[in-house]
Amino acid sequence: MNEAKLLKSLNRLDSFLNYAKRSLEEDQRIHGIACQDETLKDVSLKHLDVHQSRFMSIQFDHCDFEKASFVDCIFERCDLSNSKFKAAYFERCAFIECKAIGCDLSSSSMKHIHYRESNLKYTFFEQSHVEYSRFDHCELTEASFAGVIFKQMEMLESRFIRNNFFKTSLKQIDFTSCDFIAPVVSDQQTELKGIIVNSMQALDLVSLWGITIKE
Repeated sequence: MNEAKLLKSLNRLDSFLNYAKRSLEEDQRIHGIACQDETLKDVSLKHLDVHQSRFMSIQFDHCDFEKASFVDCIFERCDLSNSKFKAAYFERCAFIECKAIGCDLSSSSMKHIHYRESNLKYTFFEQSHVEYSRFDHCELTEASFAGVIFKQMEMLESRFIRNNFFKTSLKQIDFTSCDFIAPVVSDQQTELKGIIVNSMQALDLVSLWGITIKE
């Protein structure tokens, strides 16, 4: 997994919102900015294009970033809960200690993404492509991964509980350091073919086949 590449010197903004609106009006890419301690509520920033930038303690409250693009960006202690990033593009980005409860990331493309110590409960990843990425000490209870294409994933000490993996192959993905409980899969359980789990997780998965283990 490749890490985000930031410029040594970033342009610190007083208002990311004003800067973003002006960039959209002028059809310009945002490049090399840093912003913090700002709240955006019910804002539409569709198709925004951001490169090599850092966001710190920004609250994106019910914002719409549909088809936006983020490359070499870092989000630290940001709140993206209930915002929409449908069909967005992310490459070499990090989400560190972020909150994204109920965030819509469906139909997005994500490459080399690091989610670290973040709360992603109820987040929608449906129909997305997630490649060369890592979930590290994250909360993902009831997040939906239906129809997702995974490639070269790392799942490290995170909570995967009651997740929807319908029509999502988990082949060669290692969940042994995670909580992996009660996944939602198809009747044929083809999604679980080739998954890597520990012995305790395997016992839980056996219940999907209606098998009872008697000691």
